[in-house]
Amino acid sequence: MKKLSPTSHSWQFVPSLRIVLAVSFSLQILSFVGLVWFLSFHNSQRSVSELSAKLHTSISNQVDQHLDQYLSLPHKINQIDKQAIDLNLLNPKDTKQVEQFFWKQMQVFDIGYLSYANIKGDFIGIERLDNGQLLVNEVNASKKPKTLYIYQADRTGQRSKLLESKSWDPQSEAWYTETIAARKPIWSSIFQWQDKPEVMSITANAPVFDRNQKLQGVLSIDLIVTQISHFLQNLPNTDKSKIFIIEPNGKLVASSTQSPVYKFQQGRTLRLNATESADPLIQATASYLRQQFPDLNQLQQSQALTFDHLGNQQLVRVTPWRDNLGLNWLIVITTPQSELMGQINENNRITAILCFLALVVAIATSFLMAQWLSRPLSQLTRASQSIAAGNLSQPIALQASSQEVTSLAQSFEQMRQGLQLARQELEAYAQSLEERVAQRTADLQATNAELEQTLYDLQTAQNHIVQSEKLVALGQLVASVAHEMNTPLGAIRSSIHNISTCLTEELEELPQFLQTLEPDQQDAFFALLHESLDSIVQASRLSSREKRQFRRNLVEQLEAQNITDPESVADTLVELGIYANLQSFQGLLQTQQSNEILSTVYNLASSQRSVQTITQATDAASKVVLALKAYAHHHPTGSPIAVNPVTSVEGALTLYQNLTKRGVTIEREYSQNVPEVWGFAEDLQQIWMNLIHNALQAMDYKGILHISVQEVDNMVQVSITDNGSGIDSETMPHIFEAFFTTKKQGEGSGLGLSIVKKLLDKHYGTITVSSQPGKTTFTVILPQLHQAGITSPSETEFADPADPTSATLSDPLALQGTISRSGDDRASDSQTPLNSR
Repeated sequence: MKKLSPTSHSWQFVPSLRIVLAVSFSLQILSFVGLVWFLSFHNSQRSVSELSAKLHTSISNQVDQHLDQYLSLPHKINQIDKQAIDLNLLNPKDTKQVEQFFWKQMQVFDIGYLSYANIKGDFIGIERLDNGQLLVNEVNASKKPKTLYIYQADRTGQRSKLLESKSWDPQSEAWYTETIAARKPIWSSIFQWQDKPEVMSITANAPVFDRNQKLQGVLSIDLIVTQISHFLQNLPNTDKSKIFIIEPNGKLVASSTQSPVYKFQQGRTLRLNATESADPLIQATASYLRQQFPDLNQLQQSQALTFDHLGNQQLVRVTPWRDNLGLNWLIVITTPQSELMGQINENNRITAILCFLALVVAIATSFLMAQWLSRPLSQLTRASQSIAAGNLSQPIALQASSQEVTSLAQSFEQMRQGLQLARQELEAYAQSLEERVAQRTADLQATNAELEQTLYDLQTAQNHIVQSEKLVALGQLVASVAHEMNTPLGAIRSSIHNISTCLTEELEELPQFLQTLEPDQQDAFFALLHESLDSIVQASRLSSREKRQFRRNLVEQLEAQNITDPESVADTLVELGIYANLQSFQGLLQTQQSNEILSTVYNLASSQRSVQTITQATDAASKVVLALKAYAHHHPTGSPIAVNPVTSVEGALTLYQNLTKRGVTIEREYSQNVPEVWGFAEDLQQIWMNLIHNALQAMDYKGILHISVQEVDNMVQVSITDNGSGIDSETMPHIFEAFFTTKKQGEGSGLGLSIVKKLLDKHYGTITVSSQPGKTTFTVILPQLHQAGITSPSETEFADPADPTSATLSDPLALQGTISRSGDDRASDSQTPLNSR
């Protein structure tokens, strides 16, 4: 129904209690019925999965067991024949005896072809035809080499008729040559008979040796692979599934279908890939396996898979099968889910019908119950409307149908009486309200005056703390720079001493030393000196492990050349950076003066290394001086300028080099051609110094510091990441508040990140932070130099008159001491946007 709201005076739809009760009951029943149907459907799906798993496992085990038995037989027969030869029960040189022995074995074992070829070119083999008849095949090298004679035999194995003779060399066949090369039992590849392309076979080959391990010949047994397909087609309980066996290259070995596993192409018989099978389900399954596993050799254990084919879900199990002689096949079983869902779908349909009938009955019952409960409540509603209209003198009389409704009516009556009493008290209270308001106003004015005085005191205290932080920061920075300058100066002093010593000793003795050398030795001496001058600097950078490896190689070469004291000579050559091409210096090293020659070359080359050290030390000192100059530089006009963000960040890293060179690894990720930003160079460098120092403190000056400078969405993004302990979720919302810190008393004032935020406000920038244990990232976003709207901001746009520190923010040293990461107790992963414009 529609009612008029007394507060908004607009029409809105308010359902009756009868409808609310009926709908609520109906929704509960509907939810219950839906849950029952869902659980029934879910259980049916699980039953299908379990049934398919059991079916596939049973089939896979049967196929696996058959392959174990069928494919182990040929090698067992070969082993029996080899043992018979070793025990002198079978003489491989007696072809008649071998022929009769093989004939009897063909009577016992179900194999396709049993043969033996010796190293002289003789061959004897027994072949089984499709009708079961046995033929004798022979090549007699002493009579007519490389000619195969095929004989028909009677039941006793005696030759009765010559059927055919043709040119054929058994020693050119792959089964013979591959076995000779392997010198151990092996399988051949699957092949098709030339005269019977419908027959696929595989050969089990074994070499035969005499007691002196001299090769005598090769035993070979052809196993008909086509019979595996017959086994798959006759498996019980497989009318709903397709079974096929493939090699890792995708070639079909056998299948449970009548489709052939080979094809004719240009007069040749070729084996089919599984993706080329005439059976569409096998073709689709093989294509799906290729998509999931581009290299089928990855399948090391049984896998259960599902895929959709023509709108029907297919359940697939792939099981690897291998033997100890190199065979590697995959058994694939595919079953359409619809084949297993017949009875389950019928049960689901009956369940759905029963649920629907139960739902209809429950909804009808709900509406009757709602009508019975809402009747007395309607009477109570009319009484409450009367009270709302101001009629408080009318008592509430209700003939209720339940205890709860009776209690509700009594409560309304008590409310009516209370409202009547309250009206009387309100009239009395209104008379004294004006006096109490006047008193309260006077109290608020007094409190406001006290708050103004307190604010003034806080601002004064803040200015004193900032000034003290300036002095602390200046001391820290001076100490760090002094330490950085001492290191290159020490390197320069040491290198100058080395150069002076080498030149004093060697230059006086060099002319006399050269006169003792032959002309060809002098040429070799100078060649060795030039090569060492080019290599000695790189040799000083080798690790101890690399030097040991080079030393071992040189010792072996020197010993091979009969060089005296090879260990000492190898040590000197490694220090000189000479690792190879010793033939050029062989004559020089074999002289009695070799140690003196190497010592002279080492001293002269060491001078080159000392010069390189001086160059590196002066570059390092120059870099520190330039960074300090950029840090302390103020633009003469006091206006913002174009700043390269990469140069600014590198300047901050240089000033903190003393804190990072021992236990901190710095990772840089700078994009090429990062655009410039517009602002105060000293203020921007102060931001990077605050954040970098904060990260170093969080890592306790040991860890990985990752700095990234990128152009993102036409903005410049600078990210500083450390692998410290992280910031916990309770601390995160407060880290940019002034004077908030989690450090011990005296270690920080809690102003560092607050000042960073104020400096970014001046530059229209933003900062965000994300933290989790082991990774905390502060990300700064700054506008580019030529971005619209901020091309040339004035000095007043970058100042904040309300900020008590804004008058000193242009001084980088003023803020150095205020660097503090508020909240180093890190335990959560959160991201807090701190400023957006």
